[in-house]
Amino acid sequence: MVRINSLAMWVLLWILSWCFLPVHANTLSYVLQRAEDNQHATIQFYLSANQSVKAYELQAPRRLLISFEQTQTDISALLAQLSRLKNDFVSEITVEQKNSTLFATFIYATKNISIQQELKTNNVVIRFIKDLSTTPTTPISASAAPSPAITQPTTSLVPKKSITGNAQRLVIVIDPGHGGKDPGALGKKVYEKQINLRAALMLKEKLEKIPSVVVKLTRDKDVFVELQDRVEFAQKYRAGLFISLHSDSAHNTKANGASVFALSIIAASSKSKRLLDRPGDAVLGYGKIELRSIPKDLAKTLLDLSQKSLIHSTALGAMLLPEISKVSAIHNHQVQQAAFQVLKSFDFPSLLIEMGFLSNRKDEQNLLNSTWLDTLTNAIAKGIKKFLTTNVNFIQLYGNE
Repeated sequence: MVRINSLAMWVLLWILSWCFLPVHANTLSYVLQRAEDNQHATIQFYLSANQSVKAYELQAPRRLLISFEQTQTDISALLAQLSRLKNDFVSEITVEQKNSTLFATFIYATKNISIQQELKTNNVVIRFIKDLSTTPTTPISASAAPSPAITQPTTSLVPKKSITGNAQRLVIVIDPGHGGKDPGALGKKVYEKQINLRAALMLKEKLEKIPSVVVKLTRDKDVFVELQDRVEFAQKYRAGLFISLHSDSAHNTKANGASVFALSIIAASSKSKRLLDRPGDAVLGYGKIELRSIPKDLAKTLLDLSQKSLIHSTALGAMLLPEISKVSAIHNHQVQQAAFQVLKSFDFPSLLIEMGFLSNRKDEQNLLNSTWLDTLTNAIAKGIKKFLTTNVNFIQLYGNE
């Protein structure tokens, strides 16, 4: 009979305890919101740790597939929550665990269902939208407070083929996130799309006072604009800078403050090499940059351009944060990098600014306060002006004659 002393037994038990630890370190929580008019619904997934999340739209039948790596959750509880989407938005929902990956599949109820996706760090937002001619005009809690009035400008959104004039001018495109049938985040008193538009109109007025700057808006009223159309709009105007304005939302109502995001297209040099070596499309975040049939040397040039614009985007973001911090709490004190669809352009610097959390009572009050919002947009304009003054070659690099 083999005798094991107490120390050896303790060591053995310690080793075995590590061997049988659960491998799913990441847990998933979620919140689902439906509009009273049943035209749109939003589900937000929150992850306890940084893990890879991928979303794909598939055909036959039309469906959305989301995969969460190294993630676990109570599947029956999740299905019970997701079942609120049935009939109006999806006809069938499946959730299954395969090894360490959690898969959720949504089969669309009808052909007129479209979706918007945002993949952020620890936060995945999926919006199901009925493609109808009517659009929601009041927030879910419309009885609590009226929607803020929005002044409509008279400028046209039809892009010009070129910008005339002899002087070098910088075209800044401001993109008020969401709009029309896509309300964005839902506060207790307002839709995100309304705050974004109000801020964009204020920022436009301030930036137009900077010499050599021309400002365009991707939308100047409550209309729905596809994400790719926003990028193409900026390209047609030969934009030198793209600023997308948004308001955030989180499961944790204590989350507050502003954040600045720059495009993250290449995570590391090794990923850049794989992107060039592989055939077909490169799936980045939830969008695609088409590299099919592009010669390898041209693809490398495009990637070099994107990395150069990322450097300028990050530098500008770093100059904006101190100015914004004088007005608002800061959620992330460094420029974040994420593959948002509207930031995916090869040829000009792009930033996405989350101005605050509509899920936070104080932030929502601030964002609804016209004086506070005016001060915030003034801080953003001041940061951009300081950046252009400091980087004297920026207009030469990205400007137009």
